[in-house]
Amino acid sequence: MITFCRRGGYTAPMRCLPILAALILLGCCPGQVAAPTKLPDVTQELVAPAAQWRCVHVVDGDTIDVELGEVRVRVRLLGIDTPERGQPGYKEATENMRHLAQDREVRLERPTGANGKPERDTDKYWRLLRRVYVGDVDLSQAQLDGGFARPYFGGKR
Repeated sequence: MITFCRRGGYTAPMRCLPILAALILLGCCPGQVAAPTKLPDVTQELVAPAAQWRCVHVVDGDTIDVELGEVRVRVRLLGIDTPERGQPGYKEATENMRHLAQDREVRLERPTGANGKPERDTDKYWRLLRRVYVGDVDLSQAQLDGGFARPYFGGKR
C-alpha cells in the first residue's frame, strides 16, 4: 500500500525503492523483477467526482485519513477549524467526526475559487484540502451545525 504522509514523503515501503532498484540493477535478486519507473499518479483519482473513498481513520475534528484502492491520503476539511488536542472541545469534535465519517464511503470535492480555477491543493502539512461528503451530508457543515467547529478559511486562527 502506498501511503502519503504529512511531509509529502512516502512510508517505509517506498523508501526501500532505491535499494531494491540497486539490487535489481546489480543482479543480486533472483528472478525477473521490474522496478517502478515513476511514482503513481493519483491526481485524476483525487479529483474524479465519482471516486468513493473510505474514511479509515479520524485524526481530529477536521482531519481524516481516506483510502481508495492502494492509496491512502490525509485530508483536511475545508471551511472549518476545530479545537486542537489539549483544548476544550477537542474530544467532542473528534468523536463527532468519528460518528459522521469513520468506516464510511466519502466523496472528496476540490472547490474552485471565484475565478473558476481550483483552490490550493494542500496545506503546509501536505494534507489535501477538500470538501468531504458522506452521501449528501457536507461534513464541514455538520461539524458547524453541531457546534463542534468554527468557520475557517485560512490565515491566522
